[in-house]
Amino acid sequence: MHYLIFILFFIILHPIFSEDNCDSIQSEPKKLSCYKKLWQEKDKNLNEVYQSLTKKLPAKEKEEMKLDSRSWIDRKEYYCLSERYTGDANSSKKNASHYKCLLDFTESRITFLQKAFGKENVSKDLVGAYSDGDGGRIEIKKGSSGYEFT
Repeated sequence: MHYLIFILFFIILHPIFSEDNCDSIQSEPKKLSCYKKLWQEKDKNLNEVYQSLTKKLPAKEKEEMKLDSRSWIDRKEYYCLSERYTGDANSSKKNASHYKCLLDFTESRITFLQKAFGKENVSKDLVGAYSDGDGGRIEIKKGSSGYEFT
C-alpha cells in the first residue's frame, strides 16, 4: 500500500519539477533550486549513459569519447560560468540561469552521446542531420556526384 501511495505521489508531483514549471517560478531562490534539481537528475542520467556506452565500445572509440567528453566539460563550464549566465564578471555567482545552462548542455550531451557513440538513429548510408552536442550541425545528403555536406 505504501508503495502505491509513493507511486501516486510521484506521478502527481513529477510535473511540478519540469523545466516549464521552473520558468514560471518568480522567486529566484526557488527557481535556482528547481533548475539545480533538474540538472542534477539529468547529470545522473548522463553519467548512466556514459557508463553504459563505455561498456559497449571498443578501446579506440572509448578513448575518443573520453577525450571528447573532457573537451565538452570545459566548454560547458566556460559557457555556464560566463557573465552572460551568472550576471557576475567574476563568474562565481551560480544563479538559476547558470543551472538552466547546465541543464541545456547536459540534455544535448545525452542526445549526442547516444547518437554518436550509441549508434542510435544512424542511417546506414550516412544521410541525415547530425549535431555535435555543442551547437554545431551538419547535414549529409546524397547528390548526383556523391555525398554533399551542408
